[in-house]
Amino acid sequence: MYRALVLLLVLVILLTARTSAHDPITTKVTWSREISRIVERRCAGCHRRDGVAPMPLTSYEQIRPWVKAVKEEVVSRRMPKWPAARGVGDFENDRSLSPFEVELIAAWVDGGAPKGDSKHLSKPSSDAKLPKAGMTLKLPARHAAPAGERRTFEVATSASREQWVTGWTFRTNDPAIVQAEFAVASGGYLGTWVPPEDVVLMPNDAGVRLPAAASITVTIWYRSEKAQLDFPVELPRRAPELGLIVTSTRPSREARVIEASCGETIARDAGEIFAIRPVNARPRAPMGLAIRRAGGPPRLLAWLREFDPSYQATYRLRDAVAIEAGAQIEVASDDASCKAIVQYAVRRADLSGPPVPAGPKRPGLRTDHSTATTNATVTTTPRR
Repeated sequence: MYRALVLLLVLVILLTARTSAHDPITTKVTWSREISRIVERRCAGCHRRDGVAPMPLTSYEQIRPWVKAVKEEVVSRRMPKWPAARGVGDFENDRSLSPFEVELIAAWVDGGAPKGDSKHLSKPSSDAKLPKAGMTLKLPARHAAPAGERRTFEVATSASREQWVTGWTFRTNDPAIVQAEFAVASGGYLGTWVPPEDVVLMPNDAGVRLPAAASITVTIWYRSEKAQLDFPVELPRRAPELGLIVTSTRPSREARVIEASCGETIARDAGEIFAIRPVNARPRAPMGLAIRRAGGPPRLLAWLREFDPSYQATYRLRDAVAIEAGAQIEVASDDASCKAIVQYAVRRADLSGPPVPAGPKRPGLRTDHSTATTNATVTTTPRR
C-alpha cells in the first residue's frame, strides 16, 4: 500500500510539473488572428525557410519555442532591423513595428502565447499586380563558406538598344547574402538591397538610362564568419539573380544621384528627392540628413540612431521632396567621413549636365579569376 501511494504521489508531481511548464492563457490576443499578420508583414521576409535569419518564424509551431526571445527583441527595438528613428521622415519601406504592434506582441507572449483558431489565419498575399522583370542577370554563386567579404561583379546585359530601368528585383538564393548594391557601369545608380526587400520601383515616369550592351555593377556583402559559425549555411544550389524592369520608352524624368559628403553639398539640378542611402560613417555613429532651401530653415529628412555598415539600407520616401537648383543638402554626424547618396528624379528640361558616375571607386579590390564567368568579372574585398 505504501509503495502504491508513493507511486501515485510521483505521478501527481510529474503531471503537475508537465502542466505548469505551459504558461496559463490570460489573453485574447492569438497567433492566428493578430500575431501571424504582424509576423508576415514585418518578420517573415527574413525569418523564413532559407532566409537570412537563423530560424524561420512563419508558423505557430516554429515561433512558439522562441516567443520570449521574440518579445525581448521587439520591445528593445533590435528587431525588426530598422536604424532610422521613428518620427523623422516617412518611408514606404519602413519595416519597424508601431507601438501598438509592440504592445500586441508583448501582451500575446505575457498571456501565454495562444495559437487561436486556424480559420482566422490570413490568406497568402499575391504579387500578381507587380511589374515583371524584362531582363534577368545571373551572378556567380558563392563557392566557399562566407567570412564577411564583399565581392563586386560586372555583368553584361543583353540590351541591343538603349533602354530605361524603372525598377528591379533581386533574388539572392543564398541566405549568406546580407546586402547588395546595383549601378549601371557606364554611369547611373540603381540602389541597394537589404533583406527582406523584393521588388523596388522608381517613382512614376522616372528611370535610369541603360545604354545598348551596357554592363551592371553588382556589389554583394556576405554574412560574417561569426554568424556562419553560430548558424552555418550550406553552399547555395542556385545563383543570385538580378531582374531589371525596363522600358524602351524614354521616361519624362531621369533618376540621378547626389553624393553628399559631411557638411553641405549644393544641388545642381531642380528635382524631387525620392530615396536616401547613408554610407561611410563609422559603426554606431548617429547620422542625419536635411535639405535647406534658399533663405529657409533646414528640413530634416532622416535620422539614424546609429549607422550599421552591415545594413546599409536605402530609405525610400513615401512622398518625394522637391528641391531647387542651388539648394543645400546637409549631412551631419560625429564622424567627419560621413556621406549619403541622395536619389532624385529630374525632368530632362532641367538637366544641367551628364549624370554623376555610379559610386566611388573602392580601394583594395583584387581580381578573382577563379570565380569569373563568361558574362561577369569578379573582384573581392576581404573582410576588414
